[in-house]
Amino acid sequence: MVLNKIKAHLDTDEQLGLYRKRMNNDIKCNDSPTDFDGHIFCKNRVADPLFMDGETVKRVSDKDAERKIIIETKAPPKEYFLKFEK
Repeated sequence: MVLNKIKAHLDTDEQLGLYRKRMNNDIKCNDSPTDFDGHIFCKNRVADPLFMDGETVKRVSDKDAERKIIIETKAPPKEYFLKFEK
């Protein structure tokens, strides 16, 4: 829908054409924390389900130390510093 609407303007709008090329991976991009064009965070989804332990409700990470380490190390959001070639 939106992409069909912008097609008519790609030839006349230079900035729009650049964004389209970036979106379609026609322009290479690198992770460069010191010199970047865009800064994004990607939130990780790590499940820590509840379960019944006798009469108590607990999280799996409360019972399984290995799972707790996974949640602590994988849960923080990943951060990327995007530097485009154009």
